[in-house]
Amino acid sequence: MSIIFAQEKELSINDLFHQLGFFGNTPESIRFVNNNEANQVLNFERTVYDRYPDTIFNPEKIRFVSLDYGSDEELHLNMKSLKKLNNIEYLEIRSKNLFRGSDSLPILKSFDFLDELENLRFLKFDGTFDIDYDALFKSIKHNSNIQYLELGFITEEIELPQILLELKGLRGFRINGFKKIILPSDLSEMKDLESIVLVIEGYENPIEILSKLATIPKLKDLQISFGSFSLEQVGFLKNFKDLEKLTLFNFSLDSLQCLFDAFSENNNLRSLNLQNLRIRSGSTNYDNLKNLESLVFHHQGEPICIEGDLSVMKKLQKLDLGYNGLKILNKSIFDLKVLKELRLSYNHIKVIPSELGKLKLLEKLYLNNNLLTEIPASIGNLNGLQELGLENNSINILPKTIGRLKQLTNLNLRQNIICALPDSITELKKLESLDLAENDLTHLPENIGSLSNLKTFPLYSNFLIELPSSFTELVNLEKLEIQQNKLKHLPSQLGNLKKLRSIYLGGRDSTKISSFKSLDSSYESDSLRIMRSNNDFQELPVSLSSLKNLKMLDFENQKSLQVEDIFKILFNLKSYRYTIKLRNCAISKLPEVGWQSFYAENLQLTNNNLESIPKGIVKSPFLKSLSFKLSSEDKLNYSFRTREQLLAFYEEKGFLKWEEIPKTQNMSQAFLENAYNRSYTNAKNTIYPLFKKAIKIDSSYAMSKIRKDDYAEALMRNKEYTKAIDFFTRSIVNDTTESIRVLNFLIPQFRNRAEAYLKTGDTIAAIKDYLFISDQGWDNDYGKAALLAKSASKDSLSAILFKKGITSYKNQIEFRKNNKLLDYGYDLSLVELYIIANEFTEARNYLLELQPLNDMDYSSMVLMKYFNLVLSIIQEEDSAKEINSFEDTFQKEQTDFQSWSFKLFEMWLDKADLTPKKKQTIKELTMIIQG
Repeated sequence: MSIIFAQEKELSINDLFHQLGFFGNTPESIRFVNNNEANQVLNFERTVYDRYPDTIFNPEKIRFVSLDYGSDEELHLNMKSLKKLNNIEYLEIRSKNLFRGSDSLPILKSFDFLDELENLRFLKFDGTFDIDYDALFKSIKHNSNIQYLELGFITEEIELPQILLELKGLRGFRINGFKKIILPSDLSEMKDLESIVLVIEGYENPIEILSKLATIPKLKDLQISFGSFSLEQVGFLKNFKDLEKLTLFNFSLDSLQCLFDAFSENNNLRSLNLQNLRIRSGSTNYDNLKNLESLVFHHQGEPICIEGDLSVMKKLQKLDLGYNGLKILNKSIFDLKVLKELRLSYNHIKVIPSELGKLKLLEKLYLNNNLLTEIPASIGNLNGLQELGLENNSINILPKTIGRLKQLTNLNLRQNIICALPDSITELKKLESLDLAENDLTHLPENIGSLSNLKTFPLYSNFLIELPSSFTELVNLEKLEIQQNKLKHLPSQLGNLKKLRSIYLGGRDSTKISSFKSLDSSYESDSLRIMRSNNDFQELPVSLSSLKNLKMLDFENQKSLQVEDIFKILFNLKSYRYTIKLRNCAISKLPEVGWQSFYAENLQLTNNNLESIPKGIVKSPFLKSLSFKLSSEDKLNYSFRTREQLLAFYEEKGFLKWEEIPKTQNMSQAFLENAYNRSYTNAKNTIYPLFKKAIKIDSSYAMSKIRKDDYAEALMRNKEYTKAIDFFTRSIVNDTTESIRVLNFLIPQFRNRAEAYLKTGDTIAAIKDYLFISDQGWDNDYGKAALLAKSASKDSLSAILFKKGITSYKNQIEFRKNNKLLDYGYDLSLVELYIIANEFTEARNYLLELQPLNDMDYSSMVLMKYFNLVLSIIQEEDSAKEINSFEDTFQKEQTDFQSWSFKLFEMWLDKADLTPKKKQTIKELTMIIQG
């Protein structure tokens, strides 16, 4: 199965997903990929596309689409919208249900929509569906263009209908699942089927299904995963006489050699891909692999030996032995005369032998993530090498012969310990990517500018003091990454780099290098590497203003830059719709004027303490995303992600009049988003006015988006208690009947409604809410309910509630003791409840029971002391010395009691039948413990 790209390169469908990028579901991400539509998958979101139809400049170029399945009706609407994209070749329908064995799977019975997609060649169901396979296959039969089909994840045993055999045009077929899948017994009628992928976990009898697959006359590509293979089952592979490509993954196998021996001597196998295999022993004989052009072997578990003469595979062009724990290389590798690609990544290799230079035709060499300290000089003999991956090793010096690799376009040396580069590196004129990040470089070769084809050149996390003047000759450079060095100045002619799209000057204040541990394939902070500090730029070259293609400027942590100099450049910058990051740059004041020439789309000012936001910022023509913190006023962290959110903020601050903002649904949504962004701040009192504005613009939309309990809380803060009670009641009814929410959401609603009742003077209604919470076992609010009953002169009810509360705590304590759950919070809550119920003797006796316990944490012991002192004060015992001692001890230990609430105790104390002096002494004692 293949797909033809614009450059006429044929690509196997099984490699398709490694080549395609995904984009979509926001106008911004759709715009981002315009002009690159031909090899990207559109995450189709109908509402976005219908709302912003002009975001795709070339809809006829969109060929790959992925969408979520919600219902047949939704699918029909999606297909109606997709008609505008009339060249779709690939369609992926994703189930939102990805769980195995679900009882409520999406049911797909109608596939008429396939008739609408005349150019469709690839149909994939992703996730778990309940599919009517008869109906599906009939539709595919009618749509003769469909060549590749994937059936999603099958959770139940199924028997595919005979009509499958009538899909004459099918060239590729994939089945995923973990139950038995029964195919028609004779597949010989499927004469065009070339590719089969079967990923079936725990399949008990692989031979049963393999025997059926062996009847397919033109099967060339087989990919299977069954979990384990016996010797007999491996031997059955001989029946696939015309197979050209075999992929086995996630297998357990006794011997690699028994697999190789399973192939007949005159087989047609060209590609063998073995991934994530668990094998006990290796191999020594490769006579049956003489026609192989590609061999990939990745092993899990203890390292195994790859022995014997590999050079008998005379046609081998690609060899990938990564992830095998190899320490020593089989030198016959270097006798593979036509080898073009060698991958030895993620092993334990310390030395590469000089025989490497014998691989004259090598084009790609990946030795990354090993334990190498040097590279042999013979690497210079690899005249045709185009890609070289050496990242994540411990290389400290490069051979001068590296300059002889004239065809090299990609060189990755990231995360080594290189202090200096050989001058010969500047002879690599075809280099397009050179990655030197996370090394120990202090300088670059003076002639580095001769690498004029470089597009990417990461240099971050080194010790560079300056950039050579020739750096400005890197005229094709698109990304400048020099953060976390020791730079103070940039070359004055940096503006010569006209193709720059990104500039990264800043970064975190200090960073440890993370090193790869090849023994367990993990990363950890390397304690032997010197901490990386940040650059300290004093000024920026004025020539930066001339750059027209910039999309990203990151000046984070550049505190020595003057805000006037930064914005002088920004206000003159020729680029449009870019992002500028000025986080933690010690900025306190922004310019008042000049914003009409500020063409950024995203301005990040977090971790600065701004005095204010200037009114002139409203004039920024493209600004739609802004984040900052104000040092004065409310001290909030603001973050606006859309233009509408910014407009809502401008209106709130008085920068715009109400009449000047659009009255659209998006605007209503923006006010709501700004309101909800303050839910966890100290500015909750500003939420209600924002809710009101959202409702004023579009009441039906706003009220459908505001949660009833959130609106009720906002009403509470606005002192509209009766209305708040109504919305709390609606929310409780909704959440306990339609969509039951977790207790953490329900409990506050009952408590907040109780508080609202109290504000309206309805104490009995409040008591009922607290009683409901407690009777449900959600929490113990009996004490509060009892105090309220007492304040309402309902003494008998108060006594009953106190008794319920005490019983509840005793039951909890007994349960935790029986289950050996150590938590003295319930014990201390019981003491508190005894006190507020005026059962002082019971409180004292229970404290005496707790005294001998030696496994109590310090905070609990302090609270015990506190309650003992309270009882002493109540019972007129002389406790002045104890209080002074308690205060001294507490201040020394500085214990944090934020997890303990004193509100109930304070509620009792306010109404307690105690003398004013006793009350005052207890209040002072409480203030000590509250800090």
